[in-house]
Amino acid sequence: MYDTHVKDRLVRDPAFGTLDAALLALRRFWSAPDAVADVPPGAGSAGAGPPPRHVESSTLLVAEALRSARAAGREATVADVAEALDVAPSTASRLVDRAIGAGVVVKAPSARNRRRVRLDLTDDGAALAGRALAFRAHRLGALLEGWSPADREHLARLLARFAAEVRAERLTAGTAHDDASGLV
Repeated sequence: MYDTHVKDRLVRDPAFGTLDAALLALRRFWSAPDAVADVPPGAGSAGAGPPPRHVESSTLLVAEALRSARAAGREATVADVAEALDVAPSTASRLVDRAIGAGVVVKAPSARNRRRVRLDLTDDGAALAGRALAFRAHRLGALLEGWSPADREHLARLLARFAAEVRAERLTAGTAHDDASGLV
């Protein structure tokens, strides 16, 4: 049944095949080089020390969620990470635990509500999030260098619209697709 639906869609809408191939290819865009995904152990200490520890992509995503919350002046909790990553709270909790284990995140009492626990980036975590943001900005800048401002804006608007539709579909279904996202 699923195969028939896909074949029908391909015949009726030739853009579907192009979009499908492009979305699969974009997966590689998010692959960061080791220089971004490594956390130097004991960063800031004297001497060469041991080699950097590699962190998982999910840890980068947690760090980005916390960096974004910090930039917006908000405290972040596991629930905020779940919302930012579009995963179930239990999955977000496991991802946060991994990020804590990697030395990227710490838990602290909330300054606003004593019953809540906030998440903060460690210095290494903030550095990791900064490197990841710089990598994405450099990569986007290089890829879009020859594009006109109007084309960049058009792409941004359409991608934002597409992302909103994907998120709305997930919310309507009432589930976060943790197993399909690769974050579990």
